[in-house]
Amino acid sequence: MKRPPSADTWSHFTSDEEFYWRMPLEILDQLLYAQEHQLPTEVIEKNTGLSSETIEKVLIHINRIRDSTEYVRAAPPICYISR
Repeated sequence: MKRPPSADTWSHFTSDEEFYWRMPLEILDQLLYAQEHQLPTEVIEKNTGLSSETIEKVLIHINRIRDSTEYVRAAPPICYISR
């Protein structure tokens, strides 16, 4: 009860906020916004302070996750029965 919260699956202390990509949610929000609005890497670098290599890796990873979970966001199949 007195211990600070952690992800418990990582070998060293990590906040829940930084667990997955090991960066603050404010930075991830900016990356997602930039990706959605197709902002150039230079603008993202200026706003986040991240290197272009890190930005590209994170955006590729976000795309991979988005593609692999497409079925979760897809509408369920509809079966029409005619009489």
